Parts: sequence; C-alpha cells; structure tokens
Amino acid sequence: MLIEQVDGNNGPREWWHHRWFTIICICFLVVAILAVILTSVLKFIILAPKKQDIIMATIRSSTGTSPSPTTTLPSSTTPLTTFATTVQQSVTGGDNYSSLSSAELYDPSTGSWTTISSMHQARRLHPASVLANGTVFVTDGKNNDSVLSSAELYDPLTGTWTTTASMNSQRQDHRASVLTNRKVLVTDGINGDYAVISSAELYDSSTGTWTTTDSMNNTRCGHTTSKLQNGKVLVTGGDNAARDALFSTELYDPSTGTWISNDNMKIQRVKHPAFVLTKESVRYW
Repeated sequence: MLIEQVDGNNGPREWWHHRWFTIICICFLVVAILAVILTSVLKFIILAPKKQDIIMATIRSSTGTSPSPTTTLPSSTTPLTTFATTVQQSVTGGDNYSSLSSAELYDPSTGSWTTISSMHQARRLHPASVLANGTVFVTDGKNNDSVLSSAELYDPLTGTWTTTASMNSQRQDHRASVLTNRKVLVTDGINGDYAVISSAELYDSSTGTWTTTDSMNNTRCGHTTSKLQNGKVLVTGGDNAARDALFSTELYDPSTGTWISNDNMKIQRVKHPAFVLTKESVRYW
C-alpha cells in the first residue's frame, strides 16, 4: 500500500516538472528573440548616418573630376555665379577679361544654353541666391576696377531684372545665405578700399531694405556659408586681412542676431565648397 501511494504522487510531480521545463524554454526563446531585435535596433541607431553633416572639399587643389560634356556657353564667364530657376539653371556675370552683365539659361532637358536679359550692372565675384518667391537675388561684386554696393532681382516669370536697395557696404568675394525667416544674410568680403571686412547685413525681401547685423568674429573673404537644418548659418574658412587661410568657423543665430565661435577645422580652407547633407542624400553618395 505504501509503494502504491508513492507512485500515485509521482505522476502529478512529473507533470508539473514537465510543465515548468516548457515554460522555462519558452521564456528563454522570448528573451533570445528580444535580444536579437534590440541588437538590430541599436545597430541601426549607431550605424545610421547623422541627419546633418558638413562635407568640405580640399582647397587649392588642381585635381578633380571633369564635368560630362555638354553644350558650350555662348561666351566665356569664369568665374561666374550659378543659380537654379525651376528646372533650369542660369549663370550671371563673371569675368571675360572684364566684368559682365550678361546672363544665360541652361535647360538640362535639351542640354542647351539661351541668352536672357542682362543685369543692370556688370559684375563679378558676386553671389546669387534664390528667394522663397522664386526670384533670384544678386548682390555687390566688382565692376572692373570698382567694388559695388548695388543689388538686383531676376524674375524668371518675366525674364527681367529690377534693381533694389543698395547695401550699406561695398563688397566683393562675399557670401549670401537665405534664412528661414526669408531674409538674406550677407557676410564679410572685400570692401571698396580692398580691405577684408567682418561686417554683415540682412536684406528683407518683403520690404526691400537692408539692415546691419552683428559683425563676425573674424574678417573673411573667400569663405563658405551653409544654412543648417536648425536655421543657423555655419561660416567656414576663408582668407583674413593678412590673406592667411583660416581654420576658424563660426555660427550665426538668426533668432538672436549674433555670431558664436565654433570648433576649428583641421585644415585651412579658402574658396572651398560645402554641402549640408541629410540621411536621404547621404545614401546616394
């Protein structure tokens, strides 16, 4: 009778042992699956490219890739300023042994150039910016032996240029950045006395007027400006008043109208390109 009672109690015990073993196996399996998922997520977060990076090309290099062959410009315009108008591309002014007022439009669908109306002022070493309303804004530059303070707007719908208010300072080899508040920030450059300056101005496209803003921490010409995704403008490199290439960089905050010194670059750079990258565009590089 005693032996039969022991055997009767072992049945439920073995059933519970088997059930707990199954539960433990399932728990281990769930933990393993969660570990794999967590590892994959962490790997994606760590290895995914940052939303924003600045890539700058080396300066003063004679190497580079040549552009693919296309239709030759009707006239020599080097250096010149390029801007986008809808799906077409236009160039303004430049240097054909003298400053130019001519402008041309490139149609990528046909690979051909057409001449458009000339600017009111011949100029070179000037920037051009596309405003929010689609017009193109050209500022200052050099007209043969004189440095300009004039500005004008190109309307791609009418194909005509109109003058707007002149800047407070003459500038050449300066830079212009369209801000998120639709104002245009113009920085540094070389003035009419051929001195490198540190001043900056803001153009309000809604009123057509200029106002001065905080001067930069360094005098610069031949620098690069990049509008970041947070609305600030990053300025890098350039030449100072002694014509020494700079390591330094600084940030302009439109909300405060002030400049902040930033971390130096590892290499001095002048007249270098810079590109603000997003995750989407990085994947195509």
